[in-house]
Amino acid sequence: DLATSNHMVGIKVQQNEEMYINSQWELAKLKQENGLFDNQYRKVVDSKSFCKYSLGNQTPINGQGNVWPLVKSIDLELTLGLMCSLPQYREAHFKWETHLVNG
Repeated sequence: DLATSNHMVGIKVQQNEEMYINSQWELAKLKQENGLFDNQYRKVVDSKSFCKYSLGNQTPINGQGNVWPLVKSIDLELTLGLMCSLPQYREAHFKWETHLVNG
């Protein structure tokens, strides 16, 4: 909704997510191609898992750098936080409820 309305926050979030997803894909490819399994790359997801969780089991064309058009799911913590901070989106998309926890 933010990106389609050309809101500056939505555009920036989309650009950042696209850059992040593409960089993660490049690292996943490097890990697979070069066998990078040492401690430096232990947190980098492998390409098979990346395709499963981010691309809905699609495999990009060999050598494809921009996988953004194939993305099916992303982590939306920051996006939801930004939407909550803008009153017009908070009122349109969120219903606030209070929950008692451990009390």
